[in-house]
Amino acid sequence: VTGPLLALNNAALALLARDGAVLEALAQPQFGRALENAAAADGPLPALGDFDAGLYTAFRITALPPGWTLAAQGADGRVIAACHAGRRAVALLFRPDATVSLRHAAGRRCLAAALDWLEP
Repeated sequence: VTGPLLALNNAALALLARDGAVLEALAQPQFGRALENAAAADGPLPALGDFDAGLYTAFRITALPPGWTLAAQGADGRVIAACHAGRRAVALLFRPDATVSLRHAAGRRCLAAALDWLEP
């Protein structure tokens, strides 16, 4: 893929897995679960701030692949967003359009921050 890339939820998981992320199957899939998150203080997307995200997944990433930087982390320690500067790619491991992601316009704010970062 050439040009900027924004991958959401399962597409983000597949993108990171393809690049070599370490995945862990969850004991119980999490669909429609709200999770409190925060932008990584020294990460590439500080504009994310603190936000609630809607999870729809059966996996979590335990280690990012080379070249990827943590952008946001869940209250439980999981990777929620990551960026790859060299490829101009953002992976949001949640559904910004989910009802629980709409609280305080979190989904919209996350998409705006990701798209701003991707803009040349």
